[in-house]
Amino acid sequence: MIRDILYLIVYFITETVLYSLAYRTALSRGITNKAVKWMIYIIAVLITGSIVYVNNNLQYAMGASIFIMVMLPVFIIEPFEIQNLILYPFVVIASSIFGILFSFIISIKIGISQYYVKESPALTILCQILSIGVWALIYVIKRRKNDQEEVVLDLKHYIILYLVTISSLILVGSIQIFSELEEYENLQIYGVFAVMACCTLVVVTLMQIVVLSQNAHIKKSNDMYKEHMALQKQHYEHMLLQYEELRKFRHDVKNHMLALNSMCTNEDNSQIKKYLSQLTNEVSSKKPVEYTGNRELDAVIAPFVLEAESKNIKVQFKGRVSDDVAIDMFDMCTIISNLLNNAIEACEKIQEDKRIIEFEIASYNSQIFISVRNSYDMESIINQKQKFITTKEDKQNHGIGLENVRRTVKKYDGDMRISQENERFIVTINI
Repeated sequence: MIRDILYLIVYFITETVLYSLAYRTALSRGITNKAVKWMIYIIAVLITGSIVYVNNNLQYAMGASIFIMVMLPVFIIEPFEIQNLILYPFVVIASSIFGILFSFIISIKIGISQYYVKESPALTILCQILSIGVWALIYVIKRRKNDQEEVVLDLKHYIILYLVTISSLILVGSIQIFSELEEYENLQIYGVFAVMACCTLVVVTLMQIVVLSQNAHIKKSNDMYKEHMALQKQHYEHMLLQYEELRKFRHDVKNHMLALNSMCTNEDNSQIKKYLSQLTNEVSSKKPVEYTGNRELDAVIAPFVLEAESKNIKVQFKGRVSDDVAIDMFDMCTIISNLLNNAIEACEKIQEDKRIIEFEIASYNSQIFISVRNSYDMESIINQKQKFITTKEDKQNHGIGLENVRRTVKKYDGDMRISQENERFIVTINI
């Protein structure tokens, strides 16, 4: 009994490592470092496995692990998403096919039926360890290529992935069943090649889907880059207009000096003060506006401020950012442009006298703090676990900006918090 318990514990450990590595390698998912989650997971797996073992036997408990391990994507894989659960059967099937391949190879190597390999707890664990080695090798190759972009799948990708993996599993399972029959005892060598072909098919299909996901991500990045360049161009054109106005003003300086000299001759102090006041206001209006002190960020912010002012939205800025921030400026612009765009859209839906955007930013060493507070229609959105969803009809185009911001913040292991307070929608970011 003690040996069975040890087998079961080792099996659960290898199974956990195998599935976690599969999630990490194939789908670029993270593994939690929170001790509480690990404790809950370990206790739940051990208790469930022990109950199954006591009421049945070791083989049954090991076979039931496919249902017991469903707790892995719930507690261990981060961030928790429904997609992790949807992909759990694929992770199990793909890993099982690798294990079956090694069981055929071992059966040929030691000269026994694949059935006995499958029924042996020690050899089953050995097949798990070899499967871990395969996933580890793929993971190392991906890291060398610096290919760690999170894979996001759509319905078409799910269908292709499951058609291939389930078809491969049916083929492999059929070979397993036939290999147990005496009249097909020579089938094992063919089984190796068939299972190897299925493994190759699963891996190639996954790679293609990953490439498609990366292409979609690249396209989205290119679209955002084009938007960023358009904002830069708009700001540049605005600066040219300001320069032209300043050039015209400098051309008129001589006339202004002559007018002031005439007033001084007449000792008309009140007229001189009035004229100087008008002149000061005109000079101030020609001066380029700085919002953060960072030229690239100001170039992104300026068009949004002009848009907000044209829609009677009061905009307040506070804080400074140096030109040598550690965060990639394209990512910074992505965050700020999406936040300001969302804030303007929210303000448009309320009365003009209540429209306001409060923007605060600060940098210290390599850290950046950003806070955007804006008035909004409290009935237009609902809060679902820090993901704010519109209640309007055009749901598809709402909330995309915040998700883009969330992904960018996650890239730097930053923190993003969303809250509501005193009729203000608040987004706070620490990177």
